[in-house]
Amino acid sequence: EETYTKAKESLFEKLAKVEAVKGTDTFFNGADFAMIDAAFAPIFMRLAWINEFTDNAISINEFSNLSAWSEAILVVDEVKDSVSEGIDDVYYSNIEAREGYLSTLLVDE
Repeated sequence: EETYTKAKESLFEKLAKVEAVKGTDTFFNGADFAMIDAAFAPIFMRLAWINEFTDNAISINEFSNLSAWSEAILVVDEVKDSVSEGIDDVYYSNIEAREGYLSTLLVDE
């Protein structure tokens, strides 16, 4: 649990820095999806899965701009189509197999 807590704190410190520079536009640099948005897509995708699997163990809702940005990115067709069908199940299995603290927070699928 201590390792999880430290990792989450470290992640949130980094996200706070991004939140500080992220404006209220739909995407990072405005209304159009760009490379920086694509670069953050895998992070937001995995955070969304973790939150789905664990009843929001790593919710980024406290970061209002990042949360809105994440939601905007995750509905972009190119982002949704960038992963194979069922990859979320593979990710769940990976968390489960690691048997770390996060695996104890998993809710039944």
